[in-house]
Order: sequence, then structure tokens, then C-alpha cells
Amino acid sequence: MKNTMTMKRLIIPCLLFLLGNAVVCWAVKITLFSDLNTYVERGKDIVIAKCISSPPVAERTRQKGGMYSAQVEIIKVIKGAIQPGKCKVVTVHNIEPGMTYLLYSQGGSADGADFLPLPELSVVEVPPTFDLKGLDGKPTGEQVSMIFNARLSQVKKHLGELESEKKLLDKATSMK
Repeated sequence: MKNTMTMKRLIIPCLLFLLGNAVVCWAVKITLFSDLNTYVERGKDIVIAKCISSPPVAERTRQKGGMYSAQVEIIKVIKGAIQPGKCKVVTVHNIEPGMTYLLYSQGGSADGADFLPLPELSVVEVPPTFDLKGLDGKPTGEQVSMIFNARLSQVKKHLGELESEKKLLDKATSMK
């Protein structure tokens, strides 16, 4: 009888803890990228926006499990009913003031924001040389693909530069 009471005292708090955490997990959709068609289909809003302000990187991880608010100016709507103009977003991804991004949301709201770029590839830097007018008149999937390709080219260039630097640093640090 004493063992049963002890077990109940242990099990009930554990169950409450697990149920409480399960509810938190249901509140925010963070999905993995599978393919472009699914991405476009599931996206409620897909926009091009310039970041106006966001907290310093050191503060971001301390806020609500890494989620933080940023202010953006939506400059082009690719998909959705959202209108161009200032918008508060809540995300876990890096958004830097002055930079332009493709932002993607599957809907929902948090911390007073109705735009949640949370899934993988929901915050994709648009290279400064990318001409947004080239997107006009194209289907949603093609517009997104064009931006992804431009960013991929930029990432490949940076990786090449970093690989060259790595080789030099490897050489420098191996000399003793």
C-alpha cells in the first residue's frame, strides 16, 4: 500500500509535466523542408521583406525558447492576403536589420505577431544584386525557386571563399 502511494506521488507530477510540454509543442508549427511544391502549397504567406529592427544576437536566444520579434517592411507579396507595409514577425531564425529576405509563414500567431517565419527555409536572404522585378508575372513556385537559386549561388561563393581561407589557416597552424 505504501509503495502504491509513493508511485502515485511520482507518476502524477511526471504525467502533468509531459502533458504540459505536449501542449507547448502543439502551439507552434515548425516543419522541415521536404520539397518546393509542398513548401509553396503549405505556405499561407510568402513575402519579400526588409528587416527594420531585431534584437542583438546575444539577446535572441534568451527570449522565449529562442523565439524573438523583429520589425520588417513587406515590399512584395508572392503569396497570401497580407499587404505590403510594416509588419511584426516572430521567428527563431536570424534576421538582420538592413537585409532583405524571403519570409514564409504557415499561419498562426505569437507574441502579437500574425506572421511566423518558423519552418526550415522560412527566412532566406535575398542577395542584394537580385532584381525583384524579374519575379513579376511568374507562378509562385517559380518565384520562390528563383530566389532559392540566387541564394544558393551566393552561399556557394561564400563557401569557396571560406574553403580558401580554411586551407591557408590549416597551413599556418600546422607550421610549428
